[in-house]
Amino acid sequence: MSHSHLQNDFDAERRLQAIINSTKDKSYTRYIAFFALTSALCLIVAFLYWKFLVHSYKDRYSAKSQKSVVLTPSGQSQRNSVQNNGVDTVEKISAFDASKNFEEQESLIVLNALKPVVHQVISRRSQEKTKEELLQKELQSIRMPSRNQERLKKEAFLTGQTKEQKRAAVQQNKKIAKQMKVLAYCAISSPSLSQLTKLAQLKAPIQIVLPLEKMRDKDLIHFINRHSFRVIVDIPMEPTNKKIPFHQNMLTTTLSFAEMNDRLKKMIKLSPKIVGVSNRMGSGFLAEKRTAADFFKALASHKLFFLHNQNGPYRVEPFVKQYKVKLYQGRSLQKGSLVKTPHHKRGDMVILPAQKKNVDALIRMAAN
Repeated sequence: MSHSHLQNDFDAERRLQAIINSTKDKSYTRYIAFFALTSALCLIVAFLYWKFLVHSYKDRYSAKSQKSVVLTPSGQSQRNSVQNNGVDTVEKISAFDASKNFEEQESLIVLNALKPVVHQVISRRSQEKTKEELLQKELQSIRMPSRNQERLKKEAFLTGQTKEQKRAAVQQNKKIAKQMKVLAYCAISSPSLSQLTKLAQLKAPIQIVLPLEKMRDKDLIHFINRHSFRVIVDIPMEPTNKKIPFHQNMLTTTLSFAEMNDRLKKMIKLSPKIVGVSNRMGSGFLAEKRTAADFFKALASHKLFFLHNQNGPYRVEPFVKQYKVKLYQGRSLQKGSLVKTPHHKRGDMVILPAQKKNVDALIRMAAN
């Protein structure tokens, strides 16, 4: 009996559970259907509202575009709102275009009519200008001789020179120019004070080669500074033969650029007539590339030329080109020889021994 009761209770509970589950499934479907329906309604309302906004914007834009601008003939612009009358605006615009085209045609007709008149006026003005320029040139050509005469008179009054004196001065200048050409490729080596006084009478830029030791002779330097001499300083340089005694003022390979430049500065302070430098010995100093480069760089900074006495297989031409230093090749005459002609190879300089016959020969060449 108890077993049958339990079986009945189990069946009743199972049926109740099935009824509850079926009601749950039905409620879930109802919820889903309600949510779908509400979302569809929201989308429809949003679509209708969007269409309403679009139509209202189009209506406002078309109302604004109906306003037109009407221009009066005097050029003033007035804005008038046209209500429901598109035909009137089109007519006004077409009338304005027609008036504008008419004004352009009128302006073109006027310009075409004025072109020949303008050309005539311009041609007349150019002719008048040319006539005025010709008259001014004629007046200047008439006045120039008188002005030149006045200038010559003033110069003669101020300088006290006549025409003949001026011609003589011009001839003297030409003679000095010829002397300079002759003397540019000659130099006298270590002349005495008496020889310098004789050469000073030429009043020409004679070149003299002075050893560096003689630059301390104050009387000699004072005399040179008062006359038109050109001084070439003969500087001792380090040779390759180490048996030659060391000189106090010798340029050695141990010197730097600053030390060489300082020595040249002190040398130039002694005389403003120094125009160049020559080498005494120097086969070791000039063969060293570093010292040779520094030496020519210092020469270029003081604008001095170099009189080269070749005494070794080294070459100085690369440094001359690099630092743009003027180079002369020295050609020394032996003692007892006489210079006979002033014509030499370009770039050569004849170094004359300080002898009386050479001084006299140099004076004769300069005079001739």
